[in-house]
Amino acid sequence: LQMENILLQGNFFSSFPPMTLLISSTDKQVKVWELSTMDCVKTFEEHSDQVWGVAYNETGNLLCSVSDDLSLRCYVCPLDKSK
Repeated sequence: LQMENILLQGNFFSSFPPMTLLISSTDKQVKVWELSTMDCVKTFEEHSDQVWGVAYNETGNLLCSVSDDLSLRCYVCPLDKSK
């Protein structure tokens, strides 16, 4: 993982295949990391302030993030969880 001078706010480990790690941070981004390859597979940059939390829904097809910009954003997951 390459993270330079970024304070991580929250993270969420998913057991959905492939296993992923969601990371939110002060740089206003949410990143999805595929742990088997250690690759960042998706970066969401829609927030305008630091992101404090991120989580998958119970079926693993959406992820949601909350931010100091007073928004809750939901995204379709970038990975195929059906495999």
